Amino acid sequence: MAESTMTRGTVRLVMGALLVAMLLASVDQTIVATGLPTIVGEFQRADRYAWVITAYLLAETAFTPIFGKAGDLYGRKRVLQVAVVVFLVGSVLCALADSMGQLVAFRGVQGAGAGGILAATLGVVADLFPPRERGRYQGAYVSVFALAAILGPPLGGFFVDGPGWRWAFWVTAVIGIVVLALVGALLRLPATPRPAAIDWWGAMLLVSGVATLILVLTFGGRELRWVSAGMLALAALSVLLLTGFVLRQRTFVEPVLPPALFADRVIATSFALAFVIGAVMLGALAFLPQFLQLAQGMSARDAGLAMVPVLGGALVTSTVVGRLIRRWGRYRRFVIVGMTALATGVLVLSTVDATTAYGTLVVPLVLLGVGVGMSTPALFIAAAHAADGPHVGVASAAISFFRALGGAVGAAGFGAVLVARLQVRLAEQIPGFSGDVNDIIEVPRHVAALPAAIRDGVRDAYAASLRDALLVATPIAVGGWLLSWWLRDVDLGAAPTGTSGDTDPTRTTKSSVTTRSDTR
Repeated sequence: MAESTMTRGTVRLVMGALLVAMLLASVDQTIVATGLPTIVGEFQRADRYAWVITAYLLAETAFTPIFGKAGDLYGRKRVLQVAVVVFLVGSVLCALADSMGQLVAFRGVQGAGAGGILAATLGVVADLFPPRERGRYQGAYVSVFALAAILGPPLGGFFVDGPGWRWAFWVTAVIGIVVLALVGALLRLPATPRPAAIDWWGAMLLVSGVATLILVLTFGGRELRWVSAGMLALAALSVLLLTGFVLRQRTFVEPVLPPALFADRVIATSFALAFVIGAVMLGALAFLPQFLQLAQGMSARDAGLAMVPVLGGALVTSTVVGRLIRRWGRYRRFVIVGMTALATGVLVLSTVDATTAYGTLVVPLVLLGVGVGMSTPALFIAAAHAADGPHVGVASAAISFFRALGGAVGAAGFGAVLVARLQVRLAEQIPGFSGDVNDIIEVPRHVAALPAAIRDGVRDAYAASLRDALLVATPIAVGGWLLSWWLRDVDLGAAPTGTSGDTDPTRTTKSSVTTRSDTR
């Protein structure tokens, strides 16, 4: 294929488009959360309330490594375009849905496309820049994730209160079309060296295995008792499917998750740390806004905005870490410091009670953001550098996969602890209590309507139960900190030319990036 040149300005424009795509995929995880009561009222299906979000997260998690592997085999640009198209189709179908069942199904389509966007964009960074230069852009991705977590609910509220919830999907589709056009016209990547068939049987085993695992974690203690025939059957099916996936990966020529990745100390440790970060971070953030609504009397919007310190910590540190990794060519120290901050933040949060003022929570929330902002870019760089070559795309995607899987496990696991402890605490605080614990957790505003004595008892019980859940998260975070010392440090190569570490990574001879053109 002919040589092609991407100028510095073109690279920046492409990276901007990719960041917007990442923002769309991340925001859509939670943008409908604020509008769910309105959607439920329109379709009259309260029993599928949570599935509008769960279907998206489930599909996103399961399809991320599949798209990552496809990018390694067929070219990142082609796979990114397919992922954006799938996401757009899902968005349009969601906007046109006329039943809750359709909306849940179409959210799954949207989530599959989002998983592809996350996987392909991370691979694009690995294709465009050498290891030492990747930190700045992967730090920007972390900032996008944090920004999306804060923007999602308020944006959803804007559409619900204004033009209607369907417009959240129409606007997403329009912006996605612009991203697709920019990627198609401007992105040029190295030619794919090894066209081959993807392991579709392995992909199906992975998708179905992860789906059933997340169903186990979602249903456990809520829709189904942990020890029940249905739950045991679902858990057994998940184990069977995932075992089949592992065995399949050991025999297929081009596995979805190559076993060789897990044999590499740097990559395997990075995967494990990504899982811990997801479990601790998302597990904690899943219930802190509810605590603020119950104990502090905040509105849902204010409780969401109260998480801004997490965003601030992640934004600042991810940007700084990217530049420092570029200057020093090392990543391990940032993972260790980040895991220290994460463990410290969770430990402090585990001391909360119903009287804890919000101001007291600001510092540990910032520490959570600092932990994620410092560790995550470094883990992406470590895994991609160790796998540099034929598996760089799937290694980068697997970091996102394990972080998302950790988040699902953390949110469900800590949620199960919270529900179990809340049942006990409520019986202690309010003798004869017979209410629905899940109703208190899912709809905090119901507590405000209770008589004062009962309301105070519920708040005390919830705060104590949250403390119990965070005490479970603390040793997991400490375990992650200990594991971070096991991460091997690798020199990322020669320092970039220039007078400082802040030089533009796209600045090369004649201010261009030259690659083998891949227009597929």
